[in-house]
Amino acid sequence: MNLDGIPDIIYTINNRIEIVFGDYRSEFKNKISLKIEGEPASVQIGDFNSDKVPDIAYLILNNSLNIIFGKDGQQFYESVPYLKNASIISFTRSRFASAFELACLTSSGELTLLSSRIFNPSDIKISLGVSAGAVTKFDYDNDGNDDIAFVDENDRSLKLLVNNNSGIPSKYYSIPLAEAHTEIKVDEFFKFRKIFYCYSEDAPLLEVFRYNFNTDKISRKQLYAPGEILDVYFQRIDSSFVNIFVLYNKKSKMYLGKFENKDVSITFKEYPVIDRNVTEAELFVMDEPVIYYWKSENNTFEFKTVRIKTGPNVEKTNLRVSNSIDTKVNLYGADQFDNEYPFVASLVQSEMENYLVVVSADKISISKKINESIGNEKPEFGKAFFGETSIKGINNFTVNSINDNYIYKLVYRQTDNTYLLNQMFPAENVSDYLFARLNKKNYFLVYSNKEENCISIRSLKK
Repeated sequence: MNLDGIPDIIYTINNRIEIVFGDYRSEFKNKISLKIEGEPASVQIGDFNSDKVPDIAYLILNNSLNIIFGKDGQQFYESVPYLKNASIISFTRSRFASAFELACLTSSGELTLLSSRIFNPSDIKISLGVSAGAVTKFDYDNDGNDDIAFVDENDRSLKLLVNNNSGIPSKYYSIPLAEAHTEIKVDEFFKFRKIFYCYSEDAPLLEVFRYNFNTDKISRKQLYAPGEILDVYFQRIDSSFVNIFVLYNKKSKMYLGKFENKDVSITFKEYPVIDRNVTEAELFVMDEPVIYYWKSENNTFEFKTVRIKTGPNVEKTNLRVSNSIDTKVNLYGADQFDNEYPFVASLVQSEMENYLVVVSADKISISKKINESIGNEKPEFGKAFFGETSIKGINNFTVNSINDNYIYKLVYRQTDNTYLLNQMFPAENVSDYLFARLNKKNYFLVYSNKEENCISIRSLKK
């Protein structure tokens, strides 16, 4: 196990896997113990992520197949539940050419193969959490291959899944949270050191985690907005100074606040009240803060823009719609401002009218039709994603529909200079999702599967 050429002994006791390292005197004095969830029925050793370091695979009967990836032969990462299946009854290890493979047998006779040689997450489910919620991507070593972060709502933890160059999940981290947050944003400024911002809309708490993947050290801060958070935007000034802007409702009034977060201190500034009766808002900070938001006024919804100035703010009303009992408004914003592609989208649906509002650079496009193919049953829109969906490098806006289980993509129709949503492909049981480049060859749909409570990964390669 420790790559010294001397045989070691590995065995299990209750819910522990223990390794006794051999030495040239056969004294076996050096031992480590790995605590796991459940009692393993069998254990296999192999290099399952092709990093030339031995890993440990073990089976929990009627539950899951798990892998503990090795760091250096004497230290190990946290256990990764690779396959959660109550019908797994046995598994074995084999070797084909230079690659290790795991074959899993179920009680129905089904055989599943995991291989470090042919592994490609084209359509897999990884049971890293009991109840997967918010999910996002990051790049821990800035190598262009995305890694995955998500919130496990069951044990209130932020879970990080780091992939190797082949897209194989090889490192797993779990960070306790104070709340089961619904939003995650990531500061990617540093290589091997990432900052995660976790919060929930309509709650005041913002948790900030700085994780160093080289040293496995973490620092955390808990910041509280004076009201219920609408949106968060961070502006990095330099390596030790970040402005964290927080947009929030307090006593039915919308305010903007700014945490000046330095390595040695944090100060807070609250701007004057901006507006009232705001239902949804998206915040961006360019040369100055800009807010796109919906407010309810009597029997009307107003879609507005406000630019925060040192003097009087500059406001603009972009659209007014009737606020009837069946009116549904969705507002989405990208994590960062993009002056080339759309970065704000809003969908308005009612029996009387439909609108698709798109903000790109300083231009606001308003269409009275959302999608040509939508019939009598209107989609119930859920989570959305701004970013690349293919190797072509084009940023797209996509949104998930809960009731018809489709992901829709925003398209620009040049014939009449309008935007529309087109069905992209079916996607069932999606809670939150993103498109990620897990390896150099392809993009993948990564989503928290609300039906099976796992992270599902689907290749977009045709």
